Amino acid sequence: MIMLTSAVRRGATEKFIVGDMPKGSYEVNDGAAISNAMRFAKESRADAVKLEGGISMAERIAAITKSGIPVFGHIGLTPQSAVASGGYRVIGRESGEGQRVTEDALAVQEAGAVAVLLEALPQHSHRR
Repeated sequence: MIMLTSAVRRGATEKFIVGDMPKGSYEVNDGAAISNAMRFAKESRADAVKLEGGISMAERIAAITKSGIPVFGHIGLTPQSAVASGGYRVIGRESGEGQRVTEDALAVQEAGAVAVLLEALPQHSHRR
């Protein structure tokens, strides 16, 4: 991912680039998450890193953010862990999932994420 993000940076020198932290590079503990995020941001020249997870990753997001690296949170369908969480499907239709997505978004925000990627959530109709 460092190599791919570096290539994007070379082609888009004036854009805000977000690098996707690989599965296993941030889940273990805060120290590993900070070290890997620092390496990723430094070597790829990404402006921010993205990691999957809501409430479960709030501590990691806070630690990385406090170290000076902007973080994008990613909730809803999280491709790196989709198989473990029931496969590739819209998240939020099952009982309680909508509330969990809301709680995840708030946890990511409170942890200091600069943005939250919401993937594969149901479209809600708006009443007029």
